[in-house]
Amino acid sequence: MWLFGKDPVVHNAPPQVSDRYGKTRKKRLDLWIGGVFAGVLVLAGIAFLAFGGLPTSDTSIEFRDIAHTLDDSDTKASLTFEVTAPVQHEVVCQVEALNPSYAVVGSQLVELPRSDERTRIMVQEVRTHNRPTTITVKDCWIQPNDER
Repeated sequence: MWLFGKDPVVHNAPPQVSDRYGKTRKKRLDLWIGGVFAGVLVLAGIAFLAFGGLPTSDTSIEFRDIAHTLDDSDTKASLTFEVTAPVQHEVVCQVEALNPSYAVVGSQLVELPRSDERTRIMVQEVRTHNRPTTITVKDCWIQPNDER
């Protein structure tokens, strides 16, 4: 079936045209090829979803920066951030202080203990060796040796 429901080849073509270009394809063959293609796409989509295509709420971690404070002494910065993680799992977050050229001037791993709350707000101070212009959460993950 073509885009607008009409085949581009005229079925009642004069004999010399069909002799030159051949007869039109059967619609049954086009429908069969289209059905096979659609079936392959459906199976590929099901396989994608079945083998980890979508994150589950049991393992997904989200984090966002809320506010930060930069100390005038150039030796520390403070970050308030929110972490949404599975309950009863230990979570580790990496907090980084950055200078104007986005070089890391301070970094700290923050361990969040197990909690019954899914979303937690944390305040973390990071010592720096140079003046930072921003501080942010780089990444968070579930503690690998976390035994329930």
